[in-house]
Amino acid sequence: VDTVEIAPGQQAEISHLPTFFPDRLASLSEVCRASLHIQIDDLDGKLEQERTFPIWMLARTSALLHVPDPTTGLPRDLMPYLAAWVTPSVPAVFALLRQAASLSDGAVASYQVDAAGVQAQVKAIYDALKGAGITYVNSVLCFGAIPGVLAQRIRLPTESLTQRSANCMDGTVLLASVLEAASLHPALVLIPGHAFLGWETSEGSGQWDYLETTLLGSQDFAQAQAEGRALAAMYEDQAILHPAMFSRLSLRA
Repeated sequence: VDTVEIAPGQQAEISHLPTFFPDRLASLSEVCRASLHIQIDDLDGKLEQERTFPIWMLARTSALLHVPDPTTGLPRDLMPYLAAWVTPSVPAVFALLRQAASLSDGAVASYQVDAAGVQAQVKAIYDALKGAGITYVNSVLCFGAIPGVLAQRIRLPTESLTQRSANCMDGTVLLASVLEAASLHPALVLIPGHAFLGWETSEGSGQWDYLETTLLGSQDFAQAQAEGRALAAMYEDQAILHPAMFSRLSLRA
């Protein structure tokens, strides 16, 4: 609700960003129709104008990657907002972190140890997820996709843990969530058609290591790390000439 006083013959523009009820959004699993209702009253309470606009609500698992800029028509990159799916504070992520701690000398020390100690913590997190039975499922179809808009389906970490399945992006945001809960610095690494995990090897070093998350259900940590390193090396080289080939979205505040 905004109240403004407008002199005769003048105009005023009011910007609104409507909020939604989180409990209602939680059940939004597919595209659906909704309405935006606007009512304008004068200062005496008399109704001046009332309008309802139809809108489409995407499922909360729908991530928009590129949308056309309304002014230029060119694609606008929304990939940095993929970090919104990294949720380190939910109970399921903390429960998994506790399991990882039991595999890592009973504690998670974050960056209070050297790079080898940090890697051991990442391995413990990987092993805990592997023990939880997470399986790679290539489910990227975004139900209710919009023509001309590039989108992908991404499960929240809680959903991946409950369903025990994850596509490449699901697994990446899931591992990134647990790393962030452990006060480590993860990154979402994006290459054409794929995503995998990165993490800073020691605090503030700017040095990164990598992990292929789609191997959770089939390979051990060493093999997943070797594959992640190989992908990073190959696409970082290509990015010298074509920057879009490799993007490392650090989640460090």
